[in-house]
Amino acid sequence: MADAQYCANVADSIHRAATRLVSAVQLATTARVRVSFFSKCFDSTCPDTLAATVPSRSLTVWVPDADSTWDPESDDIRRRTGRLVEYPQLVLRNLAARQNSQLLANSGSLLDPEYDVHMRLSADQHWWFPPPPSPHHSSHKPSSRIAPNQFDLSMVVLHELVHALGFGGVNLMQAGNGVNMMLPIAELKSVKDAGDDVGNMHQEVVRFRAPSVFESHLTAASDAATTTMLSDLARDITSAVDDAVHLPANIDTVNQALGHPSALHAASTLYSLATTPGAVTFSASPGGASAPGAPLMIETALTPLSPGSSLAHISQARYAESPDFLMTYQIPRGKSLDQLIGALGAGESGLGPRTLDVIRALGFKVKGRGDGDGGQRRRAAIE
Repeated sequence: MADAQYCANVADSIHRAATRLVSAVQLATTARVRVSFFSKCFDSTCPDTLAATVPSRSLTVWVPDADSTWDPESDDIRRRTGRLVEYPQLVLRNLAARQNSQLLANSGSLLDPEYDVHMRLSADQHWWFPPPPSPHHSSHKPSSRIAPNQFDLSMVVLHELVHALGFGGVNLMQAGNGVNMMLPIAELKSVKDAGDDVGNMHQEVVRFRAPSVFESHLTAASDAATTTMLSDLARDITSAVDDAVHLPANIDTVNQALGHPSALHAASTLYSLATTPGAVTFSASPGGASAPGAPLMIETALTPLSPGSSLAHISQARYAESPDFLMTYQIPRGKSLDQLIGALGAGESGLGPRTLDVIRALGFKVKGRGDGDGGQRRRAAIE
């Protein structure tokens, strides 16, 4: 049972992180975040996990092409052109509020009414809490100097809050049995075998999740004139299944469809990109057009693939010693957020300029910059 002082220190660290975030990012709606603690896994797969953040719910949205004239309120659905994209609840609520749109008008039952995001923090870490900024917090007595084996909780929470804005969410996973392929995440359900009185069950694939809004900005790094989007490779896989079977369908039938050459090629290419250093970049436009300057490199140097780290962060090798250090996958031990901000030239928010580029591309307004991507979704429709 945590004592009152520990809980007060945790609450203060969370407040500090949230204050830093909103000093740089203007949220159009209140972000509702549930914070809880977990004890480490009792195996070797995740003993060093500091935190994890997931959206309460995600919704699939039909996003029209930039030149589309299709109107979801009046036009025939067969005329629409565009793509399906999955948005975390908070990102979608923020977009709807920014646009003053009816995007979520009939989606109340699809949203979690209490929380947008669930953040879980390790209960096993010996966290470091920043010292009080004023005498008003003198009842909190954290150590004024971080120890070599400690992590700054406020930095970890800030990192997780950026994930809460959609940064790093990808709907891809490695194929089973350690095969060097990546597939879109499949939603499954258990179904009783037809004509079976014993109760035997089989699994059916209900659907494949659409590429996430973050994933829709990921491109294969290349000097070629054409751009390969990771989301297009994922759609090549689901198209091969759609051409062969009608979902929901028995998982064995779907696996047979995944053996189509086009699906195998796309799945192998996705894995290769996700595990080859320098192979994937983030493009400010979901169509693949990069902002001026060097491309933003995504983490693809981990072999084998590391779920939650690969593709979900920016390159450790490229940005760990830069103002964008916060969103690499390894949080520095024995360093406070203020120390790193001072040493690496990040702003007071702790969010580097390239990190803010990503947040803006996801649809949030970054203070001191233009409108961002919030104006490009006005004709979107919940699927």
